[in-house]
Amino acid sequence: RMEVYCAIFDVNLTCIAPTQAKIVDELAFAEQLARHPVYFFGEGAAKCQSLLARSENARFPAAPVFPSAR
Repeated sequence: RMEVYCAIFDVNLTCIAPTQAKIVDELAFAEQLARHPVYFFGEGAAKCQSLLARSENARFPAAPVFPSAR
């Protein structure tokens, strides 16, 4: 399934969009990718990378990054 739970934060870690379920397709993050670089990480990043890697503003760290509530 191409669904991920995600939240969007700005460079200062201010929440732009709270955690929500999102269907990943070519347009899933189009608004953000059109304006500035977007870094994808966590378990859903691989799903996003297969569809969004062609965008020059989509960034995927070489080493996996997994956020922690701790």
